[in-house]
Amino acid sequence: MQEITTGMNRIKFEEILTRYFIPSQIQLIMMAYRFSKYGHHGQSREGGGRYFEHPRQAALILLEQGVFDHEIIIAALLHDVMEDSFILTWTDLEFIFGSRICAIVKVLTKEPGLPKEQYIPRLLGALPEAQVVKLADRLHNLTTLGACNRDKQVKQIKETRGKIYLICDKLALNPRYTDLANWFKEQMETRCREYE
Repeated sequence: MQEITTGMNRIKFEEILTRYFIPSQIQLIMMAYRFSKYGHHGQSREGGGRYFEHPRQAALILLEQGVFDHEIIIAALLHDVMEDSFILTWTDLEFIFGSRICAIVKVLTKEPGLPKEQYIPRLLGALPEAQVVKLADRLHNLTTLGACNRDKQVKQIKETRGKIYLICDKLALNPRYTDLANWFKEQMETRCREYE
């Protein structure tokens, strides 16, 4: 997988968007970009580096793979914001970005009180767009496994093969996303093998 984030900043990200979206869509995507950046302000990933690079990378993976639905890109940018910050309420999210984006982000958010074992089954029954974002999220996590300790690497690989591949298989049943789902599965398996 070729990453397209080398030297990435806000201006370069917006330049990429101009190839695929109309101005009103770009404006909404960049609003989500700012909410994500400031919502994750001060948060770091396990291997160091700011957390915001993760949602931005998830969005870029989708763009690189030809996902030009602006609402999916927005959801990718915001997929951890509700869980990790207080910058938006669910009412804010729906008011600013609409009910479809709100629904996608909601199903991706590990809400307090939701048993962990219910998270994947909930995703399997969710909108395919939510599944697409989850797969981009997991693929990026797998590309950064080198910064994690061995226990986390083993756990992520086991979870990917035992649970996340179920999402790939379910998404592959949707003719619109078959090729993308298969691509995600292949890329994930390549990453998993690197840490065996």
